[in-house]
Amino acid sequence: MRIDEKRYQGRKLESLAKKYSNLVMNFIKKSENVKTLESGGTIHDYIELQPLGLEQQNIHGIELEIDASLEDPGISAAGGFQMIPGEPESSYIRVTMSLPKPYNRRYLSKLYDELLEILRHEIEHAQQEPERIDAIADFSDDPFSSKQAMINYFGSPEEVAGWVTGWMQRAKSKRQPLQKVIKKQLGFIKSQAEYEGMTKKDVDAASEELLRRFVRYSLERYPKQLK
Repeated sequence: MRIDEKRYQGRKLESLAKKYSNLVMNFIKKSENVKTLESGGTIHDYIELQPLGLEQQNIHGIELEIDASLEDPGISAAGGFQMIPGEPESSYIRVTMSLPKPYNRRYLSKLYDELLEILRHEIEHAQQEPERIDAIADFSDDPFSSKQAMINYFGSPEEVAGWVTGWMQRAKSKRQPLQKVIKKQLGFIKSQAEYEGMTKKDVDAASEELLRRFVRYSLERYPKQLK
């Protein structure tokens, strides 16, 4: 997805994430795609995006990959951001989604929440300085190799902004205080860190620092929604 990095701010970015999420959900609900998912198949497609009523008309598309073959009963979504070489005002967002097998339409509401969060997170990156995005990429290869690596990656200003704005979308959809959502989502990061082999002592120490950074940023950007 290509977007003008500096055009959308605040609520415009939130609105953009919702419009893209709705577009993806409508695509998934097409009868031919539902049949594919119900049969345990995988959808590979490329959606051409319309301007969606936005002022800027340089939106080209989004890659969509839906994997319905996972046995994990949960819902997961992941996004990736990268700059377009030679086009400093453009960015690209790829979203990969996984649905349980067998497919069930009741999973869609959970998937929508995941989409809102991940798209808001990645769109936030799309308005950040390219040099800073490149800098934090060095920490993303192995963010759980040590306590400091975990802090360097998840606690970088760019990632903090991405995580918090994504979690704010989740807080709104769940009608929960942002701080509650932050603590819960940080718990998932902690669990992954321990799974990756970090000691509980290091995980706890890194998590305490990350919580401080997440809350501090939240107070600056969403002071009324924190509690």
